[in-house]
Amino acid sequence: MKISMLCKRVGAAMLAAALCGTLLAGCGGEKAEDKGSVSVLTYEGYFPDNVVAKFTEETGIKWQFTAASSNEEMYDKLRTSPELYDVVLCGDYMLDTMVKSDMLLALDKGKLSNYGNLDPDFQGKFYDPDNAYTVPYAAGSPVLIYNPEKSPALSAFADLWKPELADSVVLLDDIRVIQGFAAQSLGYDLNETDPAKLEEVKNKLIELKSNIKLFDSNTPHNALVSGDAAAGFMFCSQAATALAENPNLKIAFPAEGAGFGIDCIAIPKEAKNADNAYAFLNFILDGENSAMASEGILYISCNKAAAAHLSDAFKSNPAVYPPDGVMEKAQFILPLDDDATALYTDNWTAVKNS
Repeated sequence: MKISMLCKRVGAAMLAAALCGTLLAGCGGEKAEDKGSVSVLTYEGYFPDNVVAKFTEETGIKWQFTAASSNEEMYDKLRTSPELYDVVLCGDYMLDTMVKSDMLLALDKGKLSNYGNLDPDFQGKFYDPDNAYTVPYAAGSPVLIYNPEKSPALSAFADLWKPELADSVVLLDDIRVIQGFAAQSLGYDLNETDPAKLEEVKNKLIELKSNIKLFDSNTPHNALVSGDAAAGFMFCSQAATALAENPNLKIAFPAEGAGFGIDCIAIPKEAKNADNAYAFLNFILDGENSAMASEGILYISCNKAAAAHLSDAFKSNPAVYPPDGVMEKAQFILPLDDDATALYTDNWTAVKNS
């Protein structure tokens, strides 16, 4: 975030959340009558299993889930089969594209009695300035993480090029995040579009390849925990998961400037079960449920009513909550035009194949 960073993007402890509708079909039998289903499109593990089970138990609405590994994949799935999904949860810059492509339903806030629980700090952003289509769910920033027993201290994205890190860095497999931060390491903008500068970014990342152990957007933290990697750059939830496994790991927010992203929930325009989608949105807007979700996925809650339900340990997690001053330089990843998108894609392919 996130920067859609959020991406995609959660630790192994949350992977059980990818439950199909049939697995939870019986959960609501005792407390609620069968109310049909809601079909959800998002990253694997992005709604924790305890949250999903509670929703089905309380409402009688079965949960059907489709996983996507990136914002781009979510857009393609929704574009090609819009009638298959009732809820989509993805990153801010892709929501901007979905809104402009007329893919999302304008929210009837009269059906969302808990809407007032949202924190205004996470509303009115570039992708939905009038808060017409989206419900902010989680926010966060990608971070540097390293093992001080195997890696030099890191404080900037540029530090990943240090020769001591040969064949020992794990990076997100993210076309925008990695090129964006490489651009910042050269003094350029996170959303750089100048072709000459992006050529420099490409070459800079090709130089980094000798240090890269692997690209992984799903479970990059595993490489830090296992010792296969000495350092990495990943989403805050993944770094928090690694830190829980090995408290000796160190976290740093890049000196070049933080990226920041907000992942939001929306209802596709052609949703077949829109009423059930509204029921889910209102459920997740409840402060206690929102807190349960945030602690499960290890991202900042966008719900002010959740604060009373969040543990002190979560609120003091150094991977989730940046130190004072970091957010003052934070930037969103913004949508690109078609020419810039093609250039990012071509350059990323060149980096990966180098």
